[in-house]
Amino acid sequence: MIEQLLQALHHVPGDDLAWLALADALEEASDPRAEMTRLTLSLRRNHLYDGRRRDENHLRRLLASGMVPCVPTMVVSHGIQLTLVPPGVFRMGARRGESSSHRCERPRHVVEITRPFYLGTSTITQDQYVAVMGENPSTFRPNPSSHYDVPFDSTSNFPVDSVDYGEAQAFCDALSALAAESTARRVYRLPTEAEWEYACRAGTQTIFAFGDKLRSSQANFDGNYAYGCREESAAYLHRTCPVGRYRPNAFGLYDMHGNVWEWCSDYFSTGYYSRSPSRDPVGPIGRDDAVHVMRGGSWIDAGWNCRSATRSRQEALHYVGFRIAMNLID
Repeated sequence: MIEQLLQALHHVPGDDLAWLALADALEEASDPRAEMTRLTLSLRRNHLYDGRRRDENHLRRLLASGMVPCVPTMVVSHGIQLTLVPPGVFRMGARRGESSSHRCERPRHVVEITRPFYLGTSTITQDQYVAVMGENPSTFRPNPSSHYDVPFDSTSNFPVDSVDYGEAQAFCDALSALAAESTARRVYRLPTEAEWEYACRAGTQTIFAFGDKLRSSQANFDGNYAYGCREESAAYLHRTCPVGRYRPNAFGLYDMHGNVWEWCSDYFSTGYYSRSPSRDPVGPIGRDDAVHVMRGGSWIDAGWNCRSATRSRQEALHYVGFRIAMNLID
């Protein structure tokens, strides 16, 4: 029954009754994920209601316990897994007084994502990139000429890195052109900045999807600079790590904080938030020489650069990768 309901949600992802039916089925099966399913539904469909803070705190405790959400997923060519992101409303940007936030992350504003979409459960791996593009640009791979020590025989499940925006977009186009994907009418793209932050927050309004603190046990970043706390034995890998190593957020998405920065489709504009549409914003109109937005922080960054609201504009360096998005098929 649960698997049937998950399959049904691919066709009606915006139907709250279908999500409640999934929660009921999980409860009947004595599956503790029923509670998480109901909490996430409440949090994503209403950005302001009595008891919201209580519900967020409870959701955070469930995630900290190691619970993995029950969400619809699909696997496409070369083992790329996508997770269904349902529609919802959230507060985008940094809240007032958020430590280490920047002017370009404000004003904080309400955004509604009206169209459900699929998003990569993890960032694209080196193996997946090679399968589609025929080459591996990554710095972190077994390579005698690399300046970085990679103590592994294989980094196939590490995120692809050192990818610029054009290469990330070319990957989406090449994947879409594969016979299996073309036949299924699946077209891939990079997520918009609003879609990315909505998916990262997964119903939360805290600084991170896991609360207002970030420790090195929760994401791959420079643990010497944890956010909102001190760590007695902080971890700093000095490199990327296999995708999915850390716990997912409430939407079932991995590594939204840290590991590699992720490209979005929007052009970067410092003042865009003051004029952004409240529904499905796609970013400002850019020039040919404009740069694109990156999100999420990386292995080399301090915790404050891994916040849900953090925006950046960088080049294709050894801490930049991407995950793909796909619209629902009519």
